Amino acid sequence: MAGSANITGRQNYVMGIGHPKNQALTESPPAVFSTDSLGNVTGLLGPDGSTISIAGENGLRTVLFGDSLTQYNNSSFSVSSISRTSNVVTVVTASAHALRNGQFANIVNMTDATYQALNTPITYISSTSFSYVNAGSDGSTSGGTVVAQNQLFQAGDFVWANALLGGRMRFVANMGVATQTTAQMLARIDDVFALNPQVVYFQGGTNDVNGDVAYATIIANLQSIIAQITSRNILCVIKTIPPYGGAGAFYTAARNANLQNVNQWIRRAATVYKGLVVVDAYNAIINPTDANGYGTASMYQASDTVHYNSKGALAIGRKAYTALVNLLPEVDNKVTSITDNYGFNTANLDLHDRAPWTNSGGTVNAPATGTAPTGWIVDATATWAVAPAISCVSRSDGRGFDITATMTPSVAGSALTVRTDSTAQNARLPSFVGKTYRWAAEVSISGASGANIRNLQFYNSASIGGPSGTLAAAINGSSTASQIAIDSDGVFFFTSPEFVIPSGAVTNCSATFKLEFDAAGTAVTIKIGSVRMMPMDV
Repeated sequence: MAGSANITGRQNYVMGIGHPKNQALTESPPAVFSTDSLGNVTGLLGPDGSTISIAGENGLRTVLFGDSLTQYNNSSFSVSSISRTSNVVTVVTASAHALRNGQFANIVNMTDATYQALNTPITYISSTSFSYVNAGSDGSTSGGTVVAQNQLFQAGDFVWANALLGGRMRFVANMGVATQTTAQMLARIDDVFALNPQVVYFQGGTNDVNGDVAYATIIANLQSIIAQITSRNILCVIKTIPPYGGAGAFYTAARNANLQNVNQWIRRAATVYKGLVVVDAYNAIINPTDANGYGTASMYQASDTVHYNSKGALAIGRKAYTALVNLLPEVDNKVTSITDNYGFNTANLDLHDRAPWTNSGGTVNAPATGTAPTGWIVDATATWAVAPAISCVSRSDGRGFDITATMTPSVAGSALTVRTDSTAQNARLPSFVGKTYRWAAEVSISGASGANIRNLQFYNSASIGGPSGTLAAAINGSSTASQIAIDSDGVFFFTSPEFVIPSGAVTNCSATFKLEFDAAGTAVTIKIGSVRMMPMDV
């Protein structure tokens, strides 16, 4: 160890006006990280004084843990009907679930809790039905939600945090369950440890405050959760509780005061728990001019004063980036195998690397105009004040070209789609059965302010061995106006959840970007850089 840095306490503690009720903390030295001679973080010093390596070419294994604000990091589907026969449960969803054989899902919020399951593999039946194994009595129930573990959703702040961090967190599973309190989370924390995480990205306390759980009880539960995570030499990233979005069903002055007190305790905890990083979600979306302490209205779901939308998620994601950028090791996003040289080696079949490395050869369909690279197709829908102009621009790092599209929307629903030609891509897909991969793509946006972007999506569809579905979605978006995500410029490196190539022939595989607008707006430019499947079995 070349040196050490007391990073967490100094970087993440937000000064409060005092600790409410003098609630005691289990005191331990602030988090200390080992560094090299240049000051780069190389490891975390555990409670026993040992050094925990946090290096990793593919990012740190990360489990999401908490309530509905955690669950919202994944796409979800409503259950139309669910029944069980001989311990096999059959689910019919209200809309296409886009899952494939062997992919994982959480079955939550069921009227009959015996049907619930976390991180369970599914068997594909049809586009709106699947089954899973779950012991219990034969019968049926109603209601419930399917959380698609292979589809990250832009209303979740982890999605944006990891995109800004260049994919430094390796998504393992989302253990968020809507409506749960910290006591319920504490009761199932061993499920998190069973997944062998290096990082736990944690959100809890909202439902406690809304249910009038006493401050001392909330703190005792949080203390136990944090202590159990950090004592196992796992980095714990905890968020403060977001503010209420307005005077809705849950807001009262007393609850708001309890929320503030809990947040002050969380902020102070960063100075005394080794291995704890605080992301101040509250300060990310609070409206500082509101006398009631409400959050910024535009950052919440429509008619919802508890759950933030994609815009709020991005704001919190930026807070997480600031808290973690100097702690988590960078992932090498340019080279992912010994034979890969970022697309210049056309004989390399290890990666899905036919990204924008050429400057001609693709298909651009009207009303879009211009040039796309080999293996790519560009489509535009609706009408435009200025139709999308497509070009292949040399990258500043000298490594090939970016697909660049500049456009001005004129009506709601205007959309640009940039997708791979599945026929051209199949020959380059590393479809090694049983191997684990994640999709990765670099996207930059400029001129976002005033463009009225509704959502940005990056998803990957495939037909393998029969049923079609989404192998993994690095980011999935909603088409509703309440999900407006991006109103400021940024560079994002989207990484999907991991997936295993199932058995069966690959008959179709394509990567798709979609940029959709909510209304007429000003000109915006999007650039798509590297796009590949990163092998994770290393």
